[in-house]
Amino acid sequence: MDRLAPRLLMFSFAVALLATTFSVASAAAPGYSYVSPVPGSRFVSPGNNIALRTSSFLDPAVVRDGAISVQGSNSGSHAGRLTLARDGRTLIFVPDEPFQPGERVTATVNAADGRGLPPLAFEFTISTANRGLAAPVMDEREVLPSVPPSFAAEAAANPTTLGGPLPPSYPPIIVQVDNDPEPGAIFITPNRPGAGARGNLVILDRRGEPLFYRRSFGRAFDFRMQPNGLLAYFDESVDAYLVLDSTYAVVDAFATQNGYITDLHELQILPNGHALLMAYDPQPVRMDSVVTGGNPNAIVTGLIIQELDEDKNVVFQWRSWDHFQITDALPCAVNLLGASIDYAHGNAIELDQDGNLLISSRHMNEIPKIDRSTGDVIWRFGPNAVNNQFTIVGDSRGFSHQHDVRRLPNGHLTLFDNGNCLSPEYSRGLEYALDEVTKVATLVWEYRNTPDIYGRATGNTQRRPSGGTMINWGFGAVVTDLAPDDSKTFQLAFGLANMLTYRAVRQPWTTNRFVLDADTVDFGAVTLGAVGYRPLTLHNPTSNPVEIDYFHSTDTTRFEVTEPMPVVLEPGGERVVEVRFRPTDLAPVEATLYARAVNDTELVAQTVELKGTGSLLTGEPTPEPGAFFVSPCPSRGATRIGFTLPGAARTRISVLDALGRTHAVFDRQFTAGRHEVVWEPTDAVPPGLYFVRCRSENVDRVLRLVRVR
Repeated sequence: MDRLAPRLLMFSFAVALLATTFSVASAAAPGYSYVSPVPGSRFVSPGNNIALRTSSFLDPAVVRDGAISVQGSNSGSHAGRLTLARDGRTLIFVPDEPFQPGERVTATVNAADGRGLPPLAFEFTISTANRGLAAPVMDEREVLPSVPPSFAAEAAANPTTLGGPLPPSYPPIIVQVDNDPEPGAIFITPNRPGAGARGNLVILDRRGEPLFYRRSFGRAFDFRMQPNGLLAYFDESVDAYLVLDSTYAVVDAFATQNGYITDLHELQILPNGHALLMAYDPQPVRMDSVVTGGNPNAIVTGLIIQELDEDKNVVFQWRSWDHFQITDALPCAVNLLGASIDYAHGNAIELDQDGNLLISSRHMNEIPKIDRSTGDVIWRFGPNAVNNQFTIVGDSRGFSHQHDVRRLPNGHLTLFDNGNCLSPEYSRGLEYALDEVTKVATLVWEYRNTPDIYGRATGNTQRRPSGGTMINWGFGAVVTDLAPDDSKTFQLAFGLANMLTYRAVRQPWTTNRFVLDADTVDFGAVTLGAVGYRPLTLHNPTSNPVEIDYFHSTDTTRFEVTEPMPVVLEPGGERVVEVRFRPTDLAPVEATLYARAVNDTELVAQTVELKGTGSLLTGEPTPEPGAFFVSPCPSRGATRIGFTLPGAARTRISVLDALGRTHAVFDRQFTAGRHEVVWEPTDAVPPGLYFVRCRSENVDRVLRLVRVR
């Protein structure tokens, strides 16, 4: 039978009769839309704050001594810092000292001192857990089966990279399909399991060539561009998300607060500057009071969702302990009689279009929707879940152990269906239309590879505005990119055993670690047997020097840069290099030129597209708008520099040596027509190769000049 629900129904009913209820009805209290910790809640972190949100804006005068009193049954009265969040409605109390394990805490809003705060008194119980308890080993970190031998052989025979220097730890990436994929960079984090393993941050261009690589401190997960244009990834060595700017410098970090350790599965930076994160929360639970035969010393892991404001205050916290039963987990995913029980296993958070939150709970086969104002559960969706509230249309199989729920602009949901415990086991990308009023979910799209790929853990499905879709098959160790008609345009795999990426996405991206002055260099028509030359300016806008170690084109026969390496870009400086085109036939040709800065642990590349056509004309045609020459060449003394302008324009003539140092500049307004300037170098200017650049609104040319004694 394909569906899990029928065969789980009797089991779920039986354990539900025995379950201890940890859930609390609502996170709100009279006069408040949100209260945290939830009144009456258990397993609260000793480092938890207290947050109160009202439906109307508060007078800043509420922030005063005595407005809130906090009393621990063992620790006594707690002083702390009281602040009003930037939303003007959320009051946050952070105790100066943590609460004591197992104690009962009473929080009271003193109406007399609260300046309009509604009166409130509530209690919650602090966890007895040792905060050193580790969450159970997550399925993303289990040992993988070895990469198929054919992958390793293919990697050795067909290396993805074009050649030239690469960091020694750069992972072998096999491009299996390259059929004109759409523009955009591919973000992946190839990792291998094992204690002490280090990860890799990789950005590939549409052809699978590296634009960025960095060896991370610990294993890396979830590398992608956030809506604010910054990059972020989870680094296991610091248990936090690190944020990178467009130069790849670390500029920020995000971590869960209130004493929780940040989980690797999700960071969402919201348009208002807030951030959504999750944490796993292991707690000791007497499971013999929950299910017959349960372990009295079990460690049960709950799920924590936090929203941090711009100041990184926790302004919203949601805990599975307050809303879900341990017995909501599926027997195939969790052994409720075991010593370690990860019953929720959240692996995605999505900000919904109405401002509420969608969560993927892998071990419950469920997508719950959470009210972001109150913390209440709005609905629960999962064809194979214990608590599914939707009628399913067009999908008799349903999804299981899913990842990466996302809301599309058209209101549909996409997710990656790992397919664990279904028969047969294979993975799919899925899209559902959800009617949240009638609770009807209709399958409107699925993608199943031929032959089947089964990724038992990790994975994601990314739908782009173009209609294209990227599917990372997780433990299937393959990433597939689809056109809107579901034809394969790109596919990559990894050539090392036990390697996979947690997510893979295609996004528009460009760096300004160093920049090029053109996206395309067009040589026009060049006579067969001749060489065409075009300038390319590299600029360093940062405050650190950059060394360009290698230039390489995808057509080394016809396009090249012969500049001596390395090309050093000083902070704020620029260099002009000469790109050459040698046509070999009359057909138009195109190529991509890569400029790479490489060291032992990092690679940064920029690209420029090259175009040119072979010609039977005699001599190299003069490109528009007119003639540009240096005379004499070679030169022993004064050199005439001639150029023609199609119209009046401010024009800059520069003379640079092979190291990019400027020796002369003529910069002024010229009229339309032919002009000449004269460079008269002193005897101190050494002989050698020089470049003369003419640049204006309609002209950008470079010629070589050789100075001799």
